[in-house]
Amino acid sequence: MFASSSFSPSSSSEKSFTLKSSDNKEFILKESIAIQFETIKRIIEDEESTITMIPLLNVDSETLTMAIDYYSKHTDSKKISE
Repeated sequence: MFASSSFSPSSSSEKSFTLKSSDNKEFILKESIAIQFETIKRIIEDEESTITMIPLLNVDSETLTMAIDYYSKHTDSKKISE
């Protein structure tokens, strides 16, 4: 599990999004990880890239940390296999 509640983008050219958990912790994700969450992907697409803060009222920070950790590893393994 990540110790920090901030996951900074590694590429300055990639857009980043802030996810805010139900207990008001903020997580900064690069777009390639954020779009792994189907709901987040839909929000980003629906808002036509004008949104940067996405509140997740039904997800606490512990659960969100575990999901981000999973998708971060999943996204990195996709890049390695390509």
